[in-house]
Amino acid sequence: MSDEFDGLNEHLRINLGALGQCCAEQAVHYAEAARYASAAGATAERAKLARDRVRAETDLHVRAADPSAYGLSKYTESSISAVVATQEEVKESEDYYIQALEDSNLWSGLVSAFEHRRSMLNNEVKLWAGEFFGDGATTSGEREDRAVAMRRKRRETEEEDNGEDDGEEDQA
Repeated sequence: MSDEFDGLNEHLRINLGALGQCCAEQAVHYAEAARYASAAGATAERAKLARDRVRAETDLHVRAADPSAYGLSKYTESSISAVVATQEEVKESEDYYIQALEDSNLWSGLVSAFEHRRSMLNNEVKLWAGEFFGDGATTSGEREDRAVAMRRKRRETEEEDNGEDDGEEDQA
């Protein structure tokens, strides 16, 4: 598509080793993609208006001409529409509009992808804050130690809630 699109598309990946940097750059990349999407949308709207203008001007030109110039004995609304649709300038304006619309849709898709990236960054930050690493940043031994400690703490809390105190009995 374009160097700008390809460059921004590269920033969709989340580098878990540089999570802070990814978060810091997210707004900048999103804003840039949104700016391009807005410009592409405006270009598509201008292309649509230009296409409509070309069709109208061509329609007037065809109606003013002798039907035999287009191989017709007389004009009908459907024959005029058919002649207009086959004129080269009309075809070119329609092709330009379709290309502009495609570009606009691609940029809008990139904006949506950056919205999804923002959501994923939020999730990754929550996981990081809760020390649920999925990227191998901690060793399996450390994870097991944390799991054992959490189970032990849960058991102690349950025992305290049930009135038990570590196996010691009152000897009264």
